[in-house]
Amino acid sequence: VPAERVPEPGKRILIEAQGKSLVLFNVGGRFHAIDDGCPHQGASLCGGKLEGEVIQCLAHGLRFNL
Repeated sequence: VPAERVPEPGKRILIEAQGKSLVLFNVGGRFHAIDDGCPHQGASLCGGKLEGEVIQCLAHGLRFNL
């Protein structure tokens, strides 16, 4: 990830490369990367609700530990 795209603490970015979409989270200075698609029905997790290290899918409310 280029330095100018590294997310600030509490932020996230969507990375699309080689046919994949990943979300990079900065949670308190610790980085986590996950597939952007929810395994339930493929909804984007990038815009989900983040609580600590848990992301909640906005489509159906499923929650995932980063």
